[in-house]
Amino acid sequence: MPFGFPSGPKLKAEIVRRLDSPSDTMKAIAKELRFSEGHISQFRDALKHSGKRSVDAFLEHRDEFLDIGKVATACELLSHEFRDALFGQNGSDWYEYFFNKLNTRFEEFDQNHVSVITFNYDRTLEYYLATALENSYGKERRVCFEMLNTIPIVHLYGQLGPLPLEVANGAAFGAGLNPRTVRAAADGIQIIHEGTVSERFEQAYQLLMSAELICFVGFGYDETNLNRLLKRRQNTLVKIVGSALGVTPGETQVVRNIFLRHGYGQVSLDSQSGEALRFLRYHCPFD
Repeated sequence: MPFGFPSGPKLKAEIVRRLDSPSDTMKAIAKELRFSEGHISQFRDALKHSGKRSVDAFLEHRDEFLDIGKVATACELLSHEFRDALFGQNGSDWYEYFFNKLNTRFEEFDQNHVSVITFNYDRTLEYYLATALENSYGKERRVCFEMLNTIPIVHLYGQLGPLPLEVANGAAFGAGLNPRTVRAAADGIQIIHEGTVSERFEQAYQLLMSAELICFVGFGYDETNLNRLLKRRQNTLVKIVGSALGVTPGETQVVRNIFLRHGYGQVSLDSQSGEALRFLRYHCPFD
């Protein structure tokens, strides 16, 4: 969470707090999108007392709140889209490290053999890489997006809508909150129910099959998400490394058992290296 976006539990808490405030922008936008006061209150109270650690986990079992839940999620996450938060880290963020490991002549950028699979909705990585390419090489933004498309970035549960130049009507990064931008972002979010496999997961399975190294960064190892990702047995000889900041030894063993159950034996989870940047420097040199 180096760029100001909330964790799953924090996202849930913020949505409950904001919908509890009569004057909050989130509640006002929800009403403009024709959600009734009663429906908003029912969603807020059910989410607050659900015992679920994330909004996604809650919505998987409460279809009647699916739309308002996606709108609230989009509203909260869009509130954290700040360009300066991405580029003001003074070398302490992993996006900068990642981009510099892809360093090459612009015309050879598509020869970087790396792909990204994420459970997150935010668009920060795409925006960061396109902006960095534009300013590093002095190329038109459209050309930078075309080059960036050579690196697959798969949002398994969707994303907060496409950026401009990805599609003609994309919402600009940090465009602010209004009913149109929130509605478009909410429509890009996908809640996956048990047993469902989306096209994005199919794409992820193909990428995992061809990988030589799989690196989990800042991942919470939610059992449902992990089982979905690993259910299609891939190259079980692949090397897997994962950051495990804040994960206890007992929890680490549970995660290892999930990998073993799916046939993956070469798994190294590191709870000592700390934040994402330090972990990547130790375990994922991108050579």
